[in-house]
Amino acid sequence: MSTKVNPLEKLAADRQAARAQNDAWAALCTLGTVNEDGDAEQRTLVLRDHESRLALFFSAHSPKWRELQGRPTCSVQLYLPSIQVQYRVRASWEVIDPQQVFASWVLRPDVPKKLDWLYEQYPQSSAIDRNELLAQLDEDTNVPEHAPETAMGVFLNPVYLERLQLSRGVHERESWTHSAQQQWVHQQLVP
Repeated sequence: MSTKVNPLEKLAADRQAARAQNDAWAALCTLGTVNEDGDAEQRTLVLRDHESRLALFFSAHSPKWRELQGRPTCSVQLYLPSIQVQYRVRASWEVIDPQQVFASWVLRPDVPKKLDWLYEQYPQSSAIDRNELLAQLDEDTNVPEHAPETAMGVFLNPVYLERLQLSRGVHERESWTHSAQQQWVHQQLVP
């Protein structure tokens, strides 16, 4: 049934409620992709609110970028333990304008900035000696002033959301599917 409830607003309200309880997971999500061998991959990332949209930022050297390319959708899962709510989200994605990425990049903490530049020499997930890594990220090394050209981000455009509210009794599970008429279609689901 078509609904006037916007599940993205519900998701935002749930994340805000979790933040109010200092829930560390309120800012995180798990991104699901498929690698070149057809195997499922999951990784925890910061889920950002950028220009009132959900966004992920990362390096173009990251395996996650290769896994996203050529596939129109990805999946994201959020679990907010402080309020006992889980979301499963299927979304299409679009690349964020590089100028927006670069403007946002300057707000990152120092270590992630240094890591973004380290990826230029050592691609993410490549082998490195731990002492070499720590030397590259040493507090005394200069913090870059601008993002590398490989800094990027994607907006997530949800097409399906499923929300599970855990309870001591019967859990509540519901879903929303974005229809061709640009409306959300709601269904109550068996938990």
